Amino acid sequence: MGAYVSTANCAANYGTTVNCTVVLSKDNSTALLLGEIAPGEFVGDPDIAGAGVLGAFLIVTVASLLLAIASSAWWAAKNVFGVVNRLTREEKSLKNWQISIAGIIEALIVTCSDQQVFTGGAYAITLRYAKACSVSAYHYNIVANILLVTCATHLMAITVSRHYWEHAYVGGLRIVVTTLVFVITGVLLSNQGSGSLGFPTEVPPHSDQYSLMLLPAACFQTGDFAFDREIEKAFHASSAGEFFTGQIHGWPNYLIMFLFYIIAVFISLGRVVRRGMGHNGKRKRFIAWLKMKVPFLFRIKRVLYLLFGIYLVAGIALTSWTVVIAAIYVFQLRWWLDRSGWMGLTNNLNPENDPSTFGQLVPLLLMSLTVFTFLQIISGRFQGRKAARHGRGDRGEVYKVGCCGQFV
Repeated sequence: MGAYVSTANCAANYGTTVNCTVVLSKDNSTALLLGEIAPGEFVGDPDIAGAGVLGAFLIVTVASLLLAIASSAWWAAKNVFGVVNRLTREEKSLKNWQISIAGIIEALIVTCSDQQVFTGGAYAITLRYAKACSVSAYHYNIVANILLVTCATHLMAITVSRHYWEHAYVGGLRIVVTTLVFVITGVLLSNQGSGSLGFPTEVPPHSDQYSLMLLPAACFQTGDFAFDREIEKAFHASSAGEFFTGQIHGWPNYLIMFLFYIIAVFISLGRVVRRGMGHNGKRKRFIAWLKMKVPFLFRIKRVLYLLFGIYLVAGIALTSWTVVIAAIYVFQLRWWLDRSGWMGLTNNLNPENDPSTFGQLVPLLLMSLTVFTFLQIISGRFQGRKAARHGRGDRGEVYKVGCCGQFV
């Protein structure tokens, strides 16, 4: 996404002439024109950089991060520090993770990820096709960093949720779509490193009265696919300082997260085998075979748990770092533009500070899905307890709790 966009490609493929001219004042202290806009004429885009959109993405991501911390702490308390399992006998007899505390938390984390897969993908597609030649470099930077935030949410889901593969086909679909989101985010970010003019990514100083960031993003892109080139450039950095201080904001975070995501996918596949020990099937037979062939692994189980705990902490630390720097960057950009005098006002107000537009209400209202999921799981939890106490239903059938607390 965002690849193959340049001034030449916009003219040839979209019939759009991108104006990249800059007219400076006589003393060169400010700009009189940036492309086709003068001070006070920059067109805001609330559906991309509005307060409601940014708030919705950040609230969901921060919620998933807090839930991941709670889930990891709960796991460590049981498996590393030896706290007694607090599941009731009824829950143990049901052998169903959905009615456990950890199951509730992990289901909510996955719900947050699922929500942002579609909303984040929609913004990326819009940026590539609907606004490829018209989006400003300012808005391009914001979308790229918001997608970076969504990648943090997806990483939390695959890292923390022990039952990501509870339903194999759904889990496989999640992996495919989430991987596409990671790749799309990488392509968008890598395009900020292309072009001889240098894509403007730095937050302008308070004293600057204009920024080339207000020009169309196509002015700074060559139309080449830069993803592989930027990856190679990053891994050939001569020092850690060069790696972390490149032109593209958030690029080091993205590369580390993407590598961690690939590792997390393989670890989650390993946990699929470990899950389902209550069933006398392939998984249980595999564990029995493993105990017979490699008993040493089971004698150092506590050490392996400790290593896995370090893995969880690393994932949480990485996502926290990414979310913090992306959020600070986006809000610093908005703060500068709001005070620069370039934003075109509506009723003397910055339109990007009004969260009531349709494009902002959609992600805001989608947050309610997480609330409904939570209520559904809680309802299933209490019904599961009731079914466990009574043992059987009216027809003498044993209840089994299915996905998200539903009876099957």
